Amino acid sequence: MPRQSSSKGAGPSTSKPKAGSKKPNPGANNTNAKAEKLKAELEKCIREVATQKEKNEKLITDHAEEIEGLEQSKLAKKQEVEEDLEKFEKETNEECSKRTTHLEETREHERKIPMQKELNDLRVVSTHFANRAEALEQWRDGGARPWQCCEWCQTQWAHTGDSVPRILDCGHTMCEGCVNKNAKYGMIKCTFDNSLTNTTKFQFTNKYQKTKPPKNYALLHI
Repeated sequence: MPRQSSSKGAGPSTSKPKAGSKKPNPGANNTNAKAEKLKAELEKCIREVATQKEKNEKLITDHAEEIEGLEQSKLAKKQEVEEDLEKFEKETNEECSKRTTHLEETREHERKIPMQKELNDLRVVSTHFANRAEALEQWRDGGARPWQCCEWCQTQWAHTGDSVPRILDCGHTMCEGCVNKNAKYGMIKCTFDNSLTNTTKFQFTNKYQKTKPPKNYALLHI
């Protein structure tokens, strides 16, 4: 029998790889996994960027519409203010025109007042002379004498009633009826010289609650 050879201390036998087979590489697997992960993250980022882009575009559109609305509101407000200013200017001009016209009318009226006063005075004097002429005619016809009547209304003097002669501060005498007609605010206006007599200094009151000037007894006894 052939002798079997044994080798001492020989280690385990190693088998050589077969031709055509590749040895697995753990590093390559890790790289592929990382690449897939990065690819997924990249796609996620792309989607997020697209979503954010849509949001930004919507915000830009909304902002543009808001700006356009503000511009239109600004133009409308400006037009409204211009219309209000135009209306105010028109009303102001009309008011100024009215006031100017009123002022001119007032000045014209003030210019006419002295003329009207003179005309009234002339009418009063004319009436007075007409009454005097009538009194003279009555005296000629046998009536009362001129000095026995009120020089203004030609009423004959009497001791009572509205025919009582009253002496004014200016010295003129009028009947009580004429005194009452010309008494106002505590003052009596003389129809002959337009002087005023203060009635507050007299103690007696008449039926109109106005004080009376004193009687002219001299005329009553003529």
